[in-house]
Amino acid sequence: MTFGLSPFGLSPFGGGSDPVSVASAWALSTRSICVNVTAVARALDAFDAGDALNPSTWIVTRLDAMTNLTPLYVQRLSSTSFEVTVMEELGSHMVEHRIGSTTLISAMGSLITMPYQATFMGVAVAIDTVGAVRRRPLVRDLANPYRSNALTGQVASAILTSGGDYETEVDAAVVRKGLLRRLTTPRGSIRALPNYGIGFAVKSLLPNGGDREALRVEVENPARQEPGVKKARATIRIVSRGVVSVRVDARMSSAQLAVTVRRDSDGNFLEL
Repeated sequence: MTFGLSPFGLSPFGGGSDPVSVASAWALSTRSICVNVTAVARALDAFDAGDALNPSTWIVTRLDAMTNLTPLYVQRLSSTSFEVTVMEELGSHMVEHRIGSTTLISAMGSLITMPYQATFMGVAVAIDTVGAVRRRPLVRDLANPYRSNALTGQVASAILTSGGDYETEVDAAVVRKGLLRRLTTPRGSIRALPNYGIGFAVKSLLPNGGDREALRVEVENPARQEPGVKKARATIRIVSRGVVSVRVDARMSSAQLAVTVRRDSDGNFLEL
């Protein structure tokens, strides 16, 4: 004959006389539930009828389908808390479940009284099933910062919107802003980035002949530094007296784009 959970302790010969009932419950995992009772429950032998450690003492029900789950194992967490493991998986966090007993007995041998059961929700699962993996954007612009090309280490960047605000853009839209910024920034105008921009000085003669070819190379090389740009081709054209048009055709792995600016010999941009 036993004397309880400890010498002369919680047993039919010791402990409190409070009747036991179910207090609360919640899911611990996809197959386990923590159930709490209001008083010390008998937990001596998993084969004794009404013992808290006996799986058959507990009834677990999934309420959306009104199906009973199968308790397999019960572990004592404390004298008033038990972990009940079931065979089947619990429903999601949107599904109500119920755990209870009509045969549980207290440490003093009293039969369970009301409330006999407690309701709890299942375990959270992914709400949206992933049907397809979205391609990761080649480049993403969150706040138009200066950044570096991972392949070359050279400075690359994007620009503000026409309204002077920041936008979140990806791929070709980001590259287009970066190319525009390079074409409209005279080289050396940013002290921290002396090599950034185009080396076409204000009030310099518009290129013609060999100078035009030199400017084409001057434009293409920085354009290739923008992240995502695989090829870049510049076209230099004299639009009218004192006005030059610079067009950059860029190719990315996912898109092609063209950027054009017009500039006069005083350094003013007439068209973007």
